[in-house]
Amino acid sequence: MGPYMFHWELSNNGFNYSTVGTSETFTSGAGFLFGSNPTYLRLTVTSADNQTSVSFLTLSRGSGSGRIGVDEVETGQQPQLKDAYPNPTTGETIIGYSLPVTASVRLDIINQIGETVAILINGKKEAGAHTQVFDGSKLPAGLYLYRLQVDGKSITKRLLLAR
Repeated sequence: MGPYMFHWELSNNGFNYSTVGTSETFTSGAGFLFGSNPTYLRLTVTSADNQTSVSFLTLSRGSGSGRIGVDEVETGQQPQLKDAYPNPTTGETIIGYSLPVTASVRLDIINQIGETVAILINGKKEAGAHTQVFDGSKLPAGLYLYRLQVDGKSITKRLLLAR
């Protein structure tokens, strides 16, 4: 396998993922595709020095063709903020986001009373898919928000820290 560890996961709803493989390549029957609903594929690659990269793909059937196609979720002209994984978490979670162009980015964590408790990113980032690890193990359990601000636009999602 080399210096990298691979972790493939599938979901039919985009939230509940199941491990389906740990090799460099992924093969699966079409049984994961139900009707016209898409199937979501998440690949986590970890290097020998514990650097992690997460990629998200959507598998879907071509309309009426019976063929299966792969479309990257990170496409589009708007910044995207992915669901944190794992969520809920007891410590570290991975927050994914994508940018259509190079932009000024701020990613922060906000508590229930609106206070910023962590600034994860505050600077210019290149276009493309990115991930950021957040360690919430030193914060009290509870509901938090993670907010991505890109050139004046803001996207916010919930994060639950459990103990």
